[in-house]
Amino acid sequence: MNRLLLILILTFSFQTLAKADDIRDFEIEGFTMGDSLLNYFSEDEIKSKKFFFKAQKDNKKYASLKIHNDLKNFKSLTINFIDNNYEIGSISAFVNITNINECQNKRKIIIKDISSLFLDIKSRSYQKPHFLEKDSNIDTTIWKLENGFIRVACYDWSVKSGYPKELRIDTATNDYANFLDTIN
Repeated sequence: MNRLLLILILTFSFQTLAKADDIRDFEIEGFTMGDSLLNYFSEDEIKSKKFFFKAQKDNKKYASLKIHNDLKNFKSLTINFIDNNYEIGSISAFVNITNINECQNKRKIIIKDISSLFLDIKSRSYQKPHFLEKDSNIDTTIWKLENGFIRVACYDWSVKSGYPKELRIDTATNDYANFLDTIN
């Protein structure tokens, strides 16, 4: 029953992709790529909850906001946005898992669902260490769109990292991806 529910939730979550080849058509939990966070939160609320990742050091172009409440399909979201105008550049959705095998099984289902929506776009899969946590591995499948990407990944974090193992669905604009390259 849980598996059927997960398939239905993820299928309906990604339904907008069937007609999309533009990352700005992508939506997760009601948040749309390229929109302003001011469409969802007040400026005071954003300023009080925003943060910057440690790896950013001097490059503070993008700020981040975590959302844990009022989500229908995911445990939490991290939204990365341009700090001076609040434009959403990236959304990461987190799915609860108990172990890496469960992650891989759920990941395969999501990959199949997304691939059926993107018949004209080839995915690429690979495994590599995390760029900041070399003892942690990421098993990834990615679809490159004209102005961004969608990624489904199992994060097998090392004990040393302190993070739980997780299944993530990420979407980002090319601008945000280029920003990430500056902090790697």
